[in-house]
Amino acid sequence: MIKKEPKKKKKLKKSVKFFALSIIEIIISIICYIKFITMNILPIKILLLILIIFLVIDGAVFILLNKKNYKTRMIGTLLSIILIIVMSIVIKYQDATQTFLKNIEFVGVKTLTYKVVVLNDSDIESIDEVTKLGYLVNEDGLDDALSKLKESKDYYTKTCNGLTTCKKLLQDDEVDALLILKEMDELYKSEGSSIYNNTKSIYEFSIDISEDKITKSKDVSKEPITIYISGIDTFGKVSEVSRSDVNMLVTINPVTKNILITSIPRDYYVDIYGDDSDLKDKLTHAGIYGVDTSIKTIENLLNIEINYFARVNFTSVVSIVDALDGIDVESEYAFTAKYASEEENVYFEFPKGFNHLTGEQALAYARERYSLKGGDNARVKHEQDVMKAIINKLTSSKIVTKYKDLLESLNGKFVTDLGSGEINKIIELESTIPTWTIETQTLNGFDDSEKTSLMPDLYSYVMTPDEKSITDAKNKINEILKVE
Repeated sequence: MIKKEPKKKKKLKKSVKFFALSIIEIIISIICYIKFITMNILPIKILLLILIIFLVIDGAVFILLNKKNYKTRMIGTLLSIILIIVMSIVIKYQDATQTFLKNIEFVGVKTLTYKVVVLNDSDIESIDEVTKLGYLVNEDGLDDALSKLKESKDYYTKTCNGLTTCKKLLQDDEVDALLILKEMDELYKSEGSSIYNNTKSIYEFSIDISEDKITKSKDVSKEPITIYISGIDTFGKVSEVSRSDVNMLVTINPVTKNILITSIPRDYYVDIYGDDSDLKDKLTHAGIYGVDTSIKTIENLLNIEINYFARVNFTSVVSIVDALDGIDVESEYAFTAKYASEEENVYFEFPKGFNHLTGEQALAYARERYSLKGGDNARVKHEQDVMKAIINKLTSSKIVTKYKDLLESLNGKFVTDLGSGEINKIIELESTIPTWTIETQTLNGFDDSEKTSLMPDLYSYVMTPDEKSITDAKNKINEILKVE
């Protein structure tokens, strides 16, 4: 005969289970709240509000679970399970945020890729066969590159000024091969020059060199700041040195709740900081020397102070926009844009009016200039459209559902000298200021053709700055920076 358990014991066991469930829910809510505090991105007022909400909910659940009425307990059980699931998800998001912020640091390294090239009809097939090496003077990281090559053997070396002169060394058999920065080779190709049509690469290698931190720190929660956004024209590693095709200043005033986006055309003909040449150069070429050179060049151009920078590349833009489930922009006219992926060329059609863009479409939309009526100026406007659309998506309530995806998309996809503390404060600002006023402006200029410091043997398209445009932009930035 089976002995039945007394009803009192059954009730006691059930009561213990309900009590234990309420304790588990309270413990998880405490963990969740502590994480909110340690994240250090929410203001005191919001933290107090969250605390009150947690106390009310935890108290209500505890009471419901410990009532004698069975139905009331079941309602409490259901509510408790829902809260445990929700808070577990929140804790997962909190952990992702803290991991992301901990991993943010200024690496201080830029990657340079060098090529060793010979004439197409040369019998030399590998670097081991080279004995006489020519190289272009004043290239960034040149000493380190030569040192790396000379680890295996020594070379007879000869310098040259300008790639045309370098190529003549090859043609006259004065050297077997040329050591050239990969980006320089790409520059000449982009200018439509045939100077390297009959050369081939026999060796390629990369070196990492240090990059100085030039942050001018401020309390971003109280003081206006200007951030330089550099968009380099490469896929893959963000540390890879390349031309800076996007040069954008984002001026943020947390007091007046204003954001100003200032765009400078990539081909602006300016004095490159630290260059002792008699020639000016395109602003985009400053990126080859590193982000610090781009920053100092722009500071001198506009007579302003840049506090921080963020550098992204093609991969960054595609990842961020896709993580946001796309962005919405409005086009003034219909056009076709080429998207040059790492594997192939794809063409996108953009109708007049609103367009919902994927990551690849957003990159193509921002980069296209040849099919646009305004050329470079129209491209700059499209870059601003994409930036504004990303900011609007980031500051909307929809970001909650895509938050974790966004953090993952940013992992390793950008370089910045903003510390985790500054980013915490910017996130806190976004949570306390529901709406920002976003304005844009663009520096203008005149189409021209000039020799440049990096390519003194070729005439290239440049944009000669409009001095009034520079003055107006400078005044507008200073206006946004005012706190009174």
